[in-house]
Amino acid sequence: MGRHKSKNGIYVPVGLQIRFEVMNRIYRNPEKSEKIPSVRELAARHHLSLSTVSLELRKLVKEGFLVGKHGSGTYTNPGNIQLAPSSVARKIIGLLIGDGRKLMYDAMDWLAMTQCGMAFSPDQAQPRVCSLASNTEEEICRELLSQNLDGLIWIHPPSGCNSIIRKLEKEMLPVIALNSEDPEGAAVSYSPFACGEKIGRLLAEEQRTSIVVIPVNNDLIIIQKLEGLKHYIRNSKHSAIEVHSFDFYHSAAEDLKCLFEKGNFPDAIYCNGPYIYGVLDLVKEYGIDIRSKCRLLAEEPYIVQRSDSHGCAIHIPFDAVRREIVRRMTLLWQNPQTKLSPGFISSELKFYP
Repeated sequence: MGRHKSKNGIYVPVGLQIRFEVMNRIYRNPEKSEKIPSVRELAARHHLSLSTVSLELRKLVKEGFLVGKHGSGTYTNPGNIQLAPSSVARKIIGLLIGDGRKLMYDAMDWLAMTQCGMAFSPDQAQPRVCSLASNTEEEICRELLSQNLDGLIWIHPPSGCNSIIRKLEKEMLPVIALNSEDPEGAAVSYSPFACGEKIGRLLAEEQRTSIVVIPVNNDLIIIQKLEGLKHYIRNSKHSAIEVHSFDFYHSAAEDLKCLFEKGNFPDAIYCNGPYIYGVLDLVKEYGIDIRSKCRLLAEEPYIVQRSDSHGCAIHIPFDAVRREIVRRMTLLWQNPQTKLSPGFISSELKFYP
C-alpha cells in the first residue's frame, strides 16, 4: 500500500481508512452482505480524493471482500473471510504502543501489550495492535477513529498525548492511557514516584550509602522515580544516602566507567531498561560484587533475562493492572460520559538471588 497526500496535506497510507471500514463492516456483520456508502460519501468522510477511494474499492473487489451489483451499488462479501467463532462480532480493542511508530518494542512494551490484550481476549473483546502514520493531533485522531475501534489502550504514550485522548473521547472513543507521564482521566499508572520511595526504603533497610541512577535522559517516568527516591531520603533518618544520576543515554556508560576508574563504587545501581546488560558487563569488568556489595535494581522483564542478573527486580503486578483496565473500560462502555480519576498500581520489589 503506497502513500497519498490527504486534502489537508498530510501523507497517509493510501486507502487504509477505506480498508478498515470495509473489514470492520464484515467483522461486525458476518452473517449477511451489506451495502457500503458511495465513493463520494467515503471520500468526504475520510478526507480523501474520489480517485483514491475508487482505487481502494477496486482492490477490495479484486481481493473478494466486496462485490459490485450493477445498478445497486457495492456490497460486503463476508463469505470470503473466515472468522473464529469466538471472535465474531465482538468489540475491538486497539493497542497503541508509544508514539505508534516504533520499529521495535522493548521488553516492557511487549509485556504490557500482551497483558492488556489478554485482559480482554477472548471473552470480552478482540485486541488489535495499532500503528500511526500521521503527525498532527487532528490527523492522529482521524486515523484512530477510522479504525472503528470500540476502545483504545494507549500503552506507554509519549508526552503530550492527553490532548489527543481528550479529542478522541469527545468523539465517543473510550481511551485508557497506561503509564503516561502525566496521567489524567481514566489513565492507569505504575506509580513511579511510589516506586522510587520503595527503592529508598530498601536502601535504608540494607544500610546502603549511595546509589547511581542510570540513565535519565529526560524520561519523566524515571525522573519521577528519582524524585520519589530523593523524597524518601529527605523525609527519613537516612539522609546520608548519596544519589548520583546520569542525564544522557549515549554517555551513561562512559560516565559510569569514569566513576569506577576513580574507585567510586556505589553500593546500589538502578538501571533503566535494556541498559542493564551494559551495566552487568561493566561491574564484571571492574570486579564489583553485585551479590553482596552492590544492589542492582531494574524492571523485572530485563533483570530475569540472564543468569548473572542477580538483583532486585521492580515487579509490576499486571494481574491488578489488567483488572483495573477492564473495570475502567467496562464503565466507559456502559456510559462514555463517566468521569474517572487516574488509578495507581504500586510496583513491588522482588528479589532474585
